[in-house]
Amino acid sequence: MKVDLIYERLENITNSNGEDIFSVEPKTVNCRVAFYKKLARLTKRDLGLLISEYNTAGDKDGKLLIKDLNKFDNPALQLLVCSYAYKVNQLPIYLEFIIELIKQEKYNLLSSHNIYKQIRSKFLLNGQSMSVVYKERYYVWESICRRFLNELDQSKYLAYTEKSNTVVVTVGQLLDHKHSPTQITLQICRDFVASGKKVVLVVTGDVLIAEPGFIGGNQGNYRKELEKINALNLGDNVIITIYHARTDLWGLESLIYMVDYIYSFKPEFVYQMGDGSMVADVCSLFTNVITQTFSIETPITLGKGIVTLADEIDKEEKEFFEKQGHKIIPGNIATKILNSKEHNSPKIRKDFGISEDKFLVAITGKDLNNELSEDYLTKLQKFMSENPKMHIAFIDLVGTFEYEKTLQNFSVILENSTFIMLEGKFINTVSMCDLLLNPPREGIGGASAIYVNVPIVTFGNCQLAKNVGEDFICATEEEYFNTLKMCIDDKEFYQMKVQQCKNWPRKKPKKDFGIAEEKFVIAIVGNRLYAELKPDYLNSLQQIIKRNPKMHIAFIGDFPYEAMVQNYPIILENSTYLGYQKELKDTLKMCDLFLNPPRRGGGIGAVWAIEVNVPVVTLGNCDVALNIGQDFVCKDDKEYFEVVTKYMEDEEFYQMKVEQCRQFRLAKINSHHKDQFKVYIEQIQKILEE
Repeated sequence: MKVDLIYERLENITNSNGEDIFSVEPKTVNCRVAFYKKLARLTKRDLGLLISEYNTAGDKDGKLLIKDLNKFDNPALQLLVCSYAYKVNQLPIYLEFIIELIKQEKYNLLSSHNIYKQIRSKFLLNGQSMSVVYKERYYVWESICRRFLNELDQSKYLAYTEKSNTVVVTVGQLLDHKHSPTQITLQICRDFVASGKKVVLVVTGDVLIAEPGFIGGNQGNYRKELEKINALNLGDNVIITIYHARTDLWGLESLIYMVDYIYSFKPEFVYQMGDGSMVADVCSLFTNVITQTFSIETPITLGKGIVTLADEIDKEEKEFFEKQGHKIIPGNIATKILNSKEHNSPKIRKDFGISEDKFLVAITGKDLNNELSEDYLTKLQKFMSENPKMHIAFIDLVGTFEYEKTLQNFSVILENSTFIMLEGKFINTVSMCDLLLNPPREGIGGASAIYVNVPIVTFGNCQLAKNVGEDFICATEEEYFNTLKMCIDDKEFYQMKVQQCKNWPRKKPKKDFGIAEEKFVIAIVGNRLYAELKPDYLNSLQQIIKRNPKMHIAFIGDFPYEAMVQNYPIILENSTYLGYQKELKDTLKMCDLFLNPPRRGGGIGAVWAIEVNVPVVTLGNCDVALNIGQDFVCKDDKEYFEVVTKYMEDEEFYQMKVEQCRQFRLAKINSHHKDQFKVYIEQIQKILEE
């Protein structure tokens, strides 16, 4: 009886408030957010009482609640109750019930889209799998996109035979350098530009939109400042066109505008980053659409081309997508092309006629005509006159250095140097050198030399110095040339500098974070650790700490630390909560190990850990494993916890894993060349045409 009364009150509220929001398209996101808050406020007390009643009645599997909800023909009420029930009990059955309502078109187009995205987010964040298999998810998404297609005037999107050299890259959100999908998206844009394509980046703003009635939902993060610009600098003066949707006005009109905007460029193809996007998918009306996933799942999309991160996908799943007209481009095809040795082979001195007995010094840059001042060249020539063993390799990165003209008054330098026009990756050319000499300037100038154990000599007032650290910085001009001379003449000193390269980046003192130096510090990073670290996992950590008293955990992230560990006294006593760290990569330098807990995500933190020589331990069924490769992946829980102990007890094993970190950094720096990406594009186009 009490339940019936609560339902009656909720139905009255949703009947009087839900009609406007679920039957017509609200014009702005602000309308949605305001309505969401109103509904949440009006229904919070009753929803709490309702779920409490079902829990008291022993409805452990949620089936009783779903049975009762089926009695109502009120989608607003059903959405409210199911989303709130999931927030409390996290039973997938509640969200799967809502998906059925979407399939039955009980909600308008935008509500259906946004609710579906919220549900996908909930399942992923909580490490759950939708019992509705990929086929069902595909059909739900197809129905949403079909409804959007019906809103378009399809007659104006005429097929074009002469396509431009333009690629439109679409993505749901674009954040900062700490956001892994953003990093990947911007790198894809750079690769397209380097391969000769004109790039337009469209940020659709549809990752997560707060939906009225979906309790516990989230509003995606967006950079409002990007809505005001039409050009984006990717670095090195590579500028592309960008359009960012007005997220406060996100609605049907803005979606149609983005489709029109993309069509105006007559793109060769649209390259969607992440799961399917309504805007990108309907572009199939006039061009090919390729979707590249950010995760281990095959993306649900209507685009013809699907780039997976997995080398292989399930045979039945592959057959299903191909039957729908899709072309699967597995990760191993991309890997084989992009890691081809054709452009990744180290250069040797013999290639350039340079003697092996010379001490080869690299000087590189994009504006050497202006950066090599007459004063600097005069002093450099004097030094070379006194040190005949030295030979300079001037490595021109962009083809603008007027080598002979710049050095025409410096005959000693001209006679004892070689001009090299860079082909392929810089790191493969600088690896044949003994040292990289950075002239007085502000730029970055070849920092990657350190990855191949080529010491650097630089002044401190430049970006390069900030990147490589104090071991390679000279305070004065006298120290600068003395260091260069000692590297040439003193083998022991030179090997010390090489070792500094191998040890780079230098560890940060643990005491700066209130942790004893003798502790073995293990970083666990995330803003959702309170939900991700389950009791079994925390109990296992306690057992390891019992056996290894030098172990200390650094919890990093914005989450309720004390509430999480209050029932785990050993962890509480042997851990430090560092909270959110703005410069996470820098903080990780004081850690000995990065432990990725069982979860689907993991962000970019694991990659940063490896880049500062901190090994990673992770299971294989997550995005982290895809980002860092198999060297740091454990096959099961047993191996996972055994490896953690081995890191603390076996120094030889630990150093071997640190060396694998260095090799990972090297491989990342030595990633694919523009010509290889061009081959990759051609291969994709060939697959799409088959």
